[in-house]
Amino acid sequence: MRLQPAVSVRHPFGTSKERRFLARAAVFLTFWRTSVVALMFGPAALLLAERAGHRYEPSRTDGTATVVRVFAYEAFPQWAATNHVDACPASLAVLEPYAARDAIDAWGEPLELRCGEGYRGAYVRSAGADGRFDTADDITSIDE
Repeated sequence: MRLQPAVSVRHPFGTSKERRFLARAAVFLTFWRTSVVALMFGPAALLLAERAGHRYEPSRTDGTATVVRVFAYEAFPQWAATNHVDACPASLAVLEPYAARDAIDAWGEPLELRCGEGYRGAYVRSAGADGRFDTADDITSIDE
């Protein structure tokens, strides 16, 4: 014996297949409308902002933080993978080929490297804007 539905009620907004189609169409149209608006008005907004003097440039602190992290989290692991004898490179100059940049912060001062005893991995830091280590403006690889 096969059960038959007692009542056949149609959903007021169509079948689930029709509703899925309409939802996808709404998302598609929203995406393209947003893209068209961004393409039409985006360049104009950038020009107006630049004329008003609001041009985005990364700060020296942001740039230095990027360099510090590149040496600590990209260059040092690559060096360690190829050098199994030493626990720590002699200087950051050894890591420069792996980082493809100089070990200098945005203020022209050299970065400092610490690793080995008491440190897991590499600890790289910059003295910051004041040029002195162990002050509040230091930029380190372990800052979060």
